[in-house]
Amino acid sequence: MCPTVARVLGVARHDSSPAANRGMYHEVTAKWFKLSRRSGSAASRYERFSVCLTFNAHEGLTMLAASDFAASIAEAARTLHQPRSLDDTLQTIVEVACNSVPGFDQVGIATLERKGEVETRAFTGDLVLHLDGIQYSLREGPCSAALQGDDALSVSTLRDEQRWPRYVPHAQAAGLRSQMALKLDLDQGAVGGMNFYSTICDDVGPDAQALAGMFATHAAIALRHAHQRQTLKEGLLTRKVIGQALGILMERYEMNEDRAFAFLVRASSHANIKLRAVAQELVDERNAT
Repeated sequence: MCPTVARVLGVARHDSSPAANRGMYHEVTAKWFKLSRRSGSAASRYERFSVCLTFNAHEGLTMLAASDFAASIAEAARTLHQPRSLDDTLQTIVEVACNSVPGFDQVGIATLERKGEVETRAFTGDLVLHLDGIQYSLREGPCSAALQGDDALSVSTLRDEQRWPRYVPHAQAAGLRSQMALKLDLDQGAVGGMNFYSTICDDVGPDAQALAGMFATHAAIALRHAHQRQTLKEGLLTRKVIGQALGILMERYEMNEDRAFAFLVRASSHANIKLRAVAQELVDERNAT
């Protein structure tokens, strides 16, 4: 292991055997999670570490000078702070994850909307849309199970899977060999899922699961930030519309602000519609004249 990385992370040096290197990788991963909860961006930390973790099917973990692994995490982290849309951010995350998580060639992110509908927000290929749609329509499969409460599910050798008898034949017909789904916990009970599909590998290793978890964390943060921005925007707009409606009532009926607000509340209660909707109707009526 790079001595600089070892000093920063506080990880003891090991021998260079594949088994030892693999254990070292998990130790680095655990340290990263602890550090990421304290301070500083994941991007800057990983750029400073400059360590590459690449897997070889026969040799295990190889440590290189340049950091492909770090660059993948750094690229995903940078997307959270760039002035771009949520969909662009999520698309970057799935693309980087697809190129980084070993054994998987398709990745998608889905969210469960307020009306109970599931929407695939970002995806790397049509296979994601196809299999996402099947799982959510059948309410069966790893992706559906993750949205219903399971934090993480991995399926190696899909052809032997017995838990989802309706979904598995569809997945096999599409060429799927293994799959992984991770739940994204969002604000106010909302949930999402990050889904990994493989048509090239039967096995889902612990290393793939650990790295997928990092990308899922980035996706959840991006979705939370977007939800908070939307909530703030809606709150400001509601306040503006209600203020305009109060002004209209005060002018029209020569009443003070408190009586105008009480008028809006009574109208909302009587019509059984939200206060903002009543206010918006008043404002629209004034603008139309």
